[in-house]
Parts: sequence; C-alpha cells; structure tokens
Amino acid sequence: MSVRSIEQNGILALALLPSALLLAIKPAVPARAGAVVIGGAGLLGLHAVLSLNGRLGFLALALALLPLLPVVWQSRQHWPKSLTAAGFGGIVLIGAVIGRHPSVQRLLAGGFCDERFGIYSGFLQQLAHGLWGGHRITFSTFLCDGTTPYGFGGGVERPLTMVRAVVLDIYNDAGFLPVVLLLSALIPALASIVRGFWNLSARGTWDWQWSVRWSWFVVLLTQWLFQPLLYGDGLLYYLSYLFLGLLAAEFALVYRKGNSEPQPQSTLSA
Repeated sequence: MSVRSIEQNGILALALLPSALLLAIKPAVPARAGAVVIGGAGLLGLHAVLSLNGRLGFLALALALLPLLPVVWQSRQHWPKSLTAAGFGGIVLIGAVIGRHPSVQRLLAGGFCDERFGIYSGFLQQLAHGLWGGHRITFSTFLCDGTTPYGFGGGVERPLTMVRAVVLDIYNDAGFLPVVLLLSALIPALASIVRGFWNLSARGTWDWQWSVRWSWFVVLLTQWLFQPLLYGDGLLYYLSYLFLGLLAAEFALVYRKGNSEPQPQSTLSA
C-alpha cells in the first residue's frame, strides 16, 4: 500500500466516528460493542491522519457530523444529562490532544493555507489551452509561503503533473468531452443522493446505517474534489462508481414506491 492509500483508509475510519456515537446511545449490548469497535478504528484513523498531515480527514469528519446537528437539536430533551456531559468532555479532551499535535501546530502556523488552491486557480485560468487534453496546460505559481516557486506541466521549474482533483485531472489528460460525459452521468445521481440525505437529516430520521452511508459519501466527495484518485488509488476510484450507483438506486427505489421521504427507523427513539 502507498502512504496515500493508508491516509485514505484513516480518513474513512475517522469519518465513521459519528456512526459510533449513534450506536453508543442504543441500549443493546451488540450495538455498544459495535460502537467500541468503530470508535477504536476511528481513533486509529485519527492517528494516521495526524501522522500523515491528512488535512482532508478533518474536512471529512466535519461533513460527516453535519447531519447529526438537526437530530441532536430535535431530541435534546431526551438525552441523559450524564451522556451530554460525557460527550462534551470527550470532545474537549480530543480537541486538546489534537491541538497539541505537531501536524496541527504546523497547520495553524500556516494559516490553513493549502497549495491546492493555487494550482486550481492557475489551471482554471488556462482551461482554453487544454480543450483536447494531452497535458498542454502549463503555468507557474508559489507555495503557501508566497516565495517558493513551482510550476505545473512540462517546461517549467519544479513541474507538477497532477491537478489533484479527479475531474480536472481527466480534463488535463483527455480534454473537455470526457468531463462533460462524466458529469452528465454523475450530476443527476448526486442531486438525488444529496436530496435524500437532506430529507433524512431535516426530518430527524437519521440512524447509524444512514450515517455510515453518508460518511462514505463525504469521503468520496472530498477525495474526488481534492485528490487525484484516478492515479493514486485506483481501487477507491473504481469503487466510488459502485457505491454512488447503489446509493442513488436506493433513494430512487424509495421514491418510486410512492414515499415522499425515506423513512428509516430513528436511532434516537429506538
């Protein structure tokens, strides 16, 4: 396995932590045992993300937590005070540990700067030069310090060859036509998936199984947007099509049966 594959596994494990929380509040022993297993894997994922400077892991975790906010707010009166205090204390403890980690200190010192955005900006300004692919786009930019130059494409100093975004990397390789065809297939499915998740969260009908699905979705989303999946980890790239197709089909099946909203059992009322 490559280092980046290990990082991706760590990001996925970290994003599953909300599922562990939803399992932990269930009274059944198997559910709580599952919460311990998933929580332990999530902490190992946190260690991998911190050790490998995997900043995308924190973005994936933040997105994975978002659907819980309406659920927690709607059920706040039913939460035991002891569980609320323990959860708040755990968040503070984990935040304190993370805040002292050297990787986080470097991130804070850099003002959350990421060189990806300089690459995206330069690449998008040169799109017209790469309509037919063939790695014809070249430009120069700087690292986050603003003084260290590096370039993209051939014939420039310290060249980079990947944009680190799946769609833009495909554009750089093969031009606009494959990108248009790919987006034409993906956008309707993505719209249906996001709509389904939004309905579940807004209605408060969110359980650990939907949380697992959402965690996978946000990990794939962040990797597609900020990593060259096509080249760095082909297995996850290929599986992403399978997962998105299954998820879109699941929501489509629910709507086709005449239900206006998906209706899974609420974990918090179980």
